[in-house]
Amino acid sequence: MKYVSNEHVEPVDSGEGLAKAIQLHRPSYREPWRYGTALTDPRVFTPQATADLLELLHDATRLGVDALDVSLSGIDPADPIITSVMRRAGQRGIGVSLRLHDDDETIIKRAPTWLGTGVLGFDVTDRPHLAAPLAEPVVARGEDRIRTMLVTGPDLAPLEHHLREDWVEITRSDALLHIEWTPDKLIDLLTRFYSLHASTGSQPAWDISVASSRPEDRLGPAAKILAMLALPGSLTLGSDLVSAIPNLRRILRYRSAYRLQRAPLSYLDRGELHIWFTPQVAVLMNVGDDMIPAPCPGQVLSTTGSQVESGRLWLAPRSTTWCSITNTAEMSPYD
Repeated sequence: MKYVSNEHVEPVDSGEGLAKAIQLHRPSYREPWRYGTALTDPRVFTPQATADLLELLHDATRLGVDALDVSLSGIDPADPIITSVMRRAGQRGIGVSLRLHDDDETIIKRAPTWLGTGVLGFDVTDRPHLAAPLAEPVVARGEDRIRTMLVTGPDLAPLEHHLREDWVEITRSDALLHIEWTPDKLIDLLTRFYSLHASTGSQPAWDISVASSRPEDRLGPAAKILAMLALPGSLTLGSDLVSAIPNLRRILRYRSAYRLQRAPLSYLDRGELHIWFTPQVAVLMNVGDDMIPAPCPGQVLSTTGSQVESGRLWLAPRSTTWCSITNTAEMSPYD
């Protein structure tokens, strides 16, 4: 039996056909805003620590994300480090969203100047009352500038309120981190989440700023993160979690190449084996306590624990594995 590393690309047997999945999401095929995957950092950068922003931008570039969400306090938009960060971010195709920690008057007054530096927009999670005052300068700068915010918790009612009432361009949710990952609960939440965005014409957006660890969890924290990285919609990942996913850079390349942010999604429950489908990727989750065999319709792209024996894929307990789908005629759950 040999271990499957994250660089393993040997096709393994598909096993029985993958079919009759429940479709959870069929997107409207419009592009999301300027980012599909963003990196966020928990630090609040002050004038004494602006140089660290260049290091964070380097990390974002290395990972291949297309947006960066940072918190600033007491920093002048004309700071030479800020000028350098924005210039380099623009050269690398990375949008920068700001979560400002100054007083309200200063934030509103400086908003046009910040937008003039080229920032993507503002995160109003901590200042939801600023969503309306910041709307005018954001809209004035063009359709590619946005306000973002995080609505936390398992209840989708607050998310629905913001989507229907506040008109913030990107409203993120971390609801999946607050529920037990059983088939019924996953299907219910994902179906309601994507239906809500379809009914409001808004861009689905997930947030994985912090790791999720619950006593009843049937997947490890890294396995849950790896699974969520396949979900349709924009996705914001916390920088503290980067080391939890082996070879995250490779996964983000697949996410971009397969355009998973705008992919349809289906779900298949086989007892201890849960499978999420997009047209190009099958995400295999072993929620049990024992090794189990699993079909893999193409190549193993990434895993938090799996092995191959005699050409058959075996999943480690409480692990997640990404497989490419190469034979779509036989394996597609959308027929």
